[in-house]
Amino acid sequence: MQTHQERHNREVVLLHISRQFEDIAKRVAQDVTHHAASSSVPAAVGFVLYFLRNAEGEPLKDTTLVRFGITIKEMEATAGFEKLVEACKARQLTARLEEHFYSQQPVFTRTYKVVIDGWS
Repeated sequence: MQTHQERHNREVVLLHISRQFEDIAKRVAQDVTHHAASSSVPAAVGFVLYFLRNAEGEPLKDTTLVRFGITIKEMEATAGFEKLVEACKARQLTARLEEHFYSQQPVFTRTYKVVIDGWS
C-alpha cells in the first residue's frame, strides 16, 4: 500500500504530465500550420512530435513512471490529454501517446512522445 507521500508524489508527476498535454493543446494549431507551410511538398502531409519531459527538463522515462506506478492509460486519462484530443478533433487531427526507444544501457529504457497527425 502506498504511503501518503508516495500518493502525493504520484499525483505531482501526473499533474506535470497533464500540464504538458495542455501546453501542447494550446499551440498545436500554430505548430501544425507552421510545419505544413515549411514543407517543400504542396499541401504537406505530415505529423508533429512532442517529447514529454520530467520536472528537470530531461526526457520522461518509463523508469520514472514505473517508480510511481503510472501507466500510459493513466496519462491518457488526465484532463490535459483530454483537452489535447479535443483540440485536435476540432481541427480534424488526431493525437496519440507513444513509447519511444531511448536507450539499452544500463537498462532498456523508453521515453514518451505525443504524435499529432491527420492533415493533408
